Amino acid sequence: MKQKLLLLSFLLFAFQLNAQTLTASEILAVPGETFKMHYVKNAATLNPGNAGLNQTWDFSNALFAQDTIKHTLFMEADNTPYTFDYPNANIAEKITLSHDTSYVSYNYYNDSSGFRFDLGANFGILVSSFSNPQKLFQFPMNFNSTVTDDYCFTTDAFSITNYYCGNSNVSFDGTGTLILPFNTYSGVVRIKNIEKIVNLANTSDTTVIENYYWFVPGIHKPFFTYQNYSDASGYISLSATIIDSSVFAGMAESKNFLSIKLYPNPANDLITIKSEKIFTRIEIFNMLGVSVIYKNEKANQLNFSVENISVENYFMKITDEKNNSVFKQISITR
Repeated sequence: MKQKLLLLSFLLFAFQLNAQTLTASEILAVPGETFKMHYVKNAATLNPGNAGLNQTWDFSNALFAQDTIKHTLFMEADNTPYTFDYPNANIAEKITLSHDTSYVSYNYYNDSSGFRFDLGANFGILVSSFSNPQKLFQFPMNFNSTVTDDYCFTTDAFSITNYYCGNSNVSFDGTGTLILPFNTYSGVVRIKNIEKIVNLANTSDTTVIENYYWFVPGIHKPFFTYQNYSDASGYISLSATIIDSSVFAGMAESKNFLSIKLYPNPANDLITIKSEKIFTRIEIFNMLGVSVIYKNEKANQLNFSVENISVENYFMKITDEKNNSVFKQISITR
């Protein structure tokens, strides 16, 4: 009987994973959120691994320099210098580099009705604009499903304009454990995007890009990325980025949000939350990214009941009045 119950539990668990979906609020960044990523130096020695359920992706040997940081700030598009060139944009991503202070770029997106569209970017000397926007994400994303999209764009640099069209296939293709030099995380999801881009002036000039993104649902930036770029000339480039180690201590804590204290942690049935700043919402996600408890309350101290959730690890998301969020890892023990 015990073996049958274990088998049934396994089948139910597998069914839940197969039925898993991702929502926009679980992986897409919103204005006010900031992240830091490092460029991986030995990307050519790494492998993105397999798709499927319960995978283990081991990047524990990823090497990077602490002083090469890619800073990302998500903003309201109207607060950026090139918003008039992208009138349909409602969110923008500003990128700066710690090792190249002259570099500043703005990527423009439109978020609406369960989609995120890429509208183009301004890199200073290079500007891109989509005549047919690229569908980056479509929500909800179901496990093992693929969304195909056709798009066209132009690039302008030094008064030279090039025209391109492409095709992308985006899939939520894996769940499992991600091993990084700083820590190991379960409940991770992988998103894969394969693009084929054609230069319309020379249709034999094609580029294929494979992008892989590993997310912990509830954290709005991938913990690890891997890209395989190849073109018709035979050129191949392998690159990767890894999220800054400070995220693992504070779980992507916003600079705009003052310190949060949680105790006790591990907890049994009650967690006290104290902040120097007023918060408005508390939400707890399990390691599969599923919201299990939430509470809307305006306070800077709260006794939060966890007695009705099971014994395991969770992420707690604490949001303030300006939609800044702090993520904290908590454990329930009894």
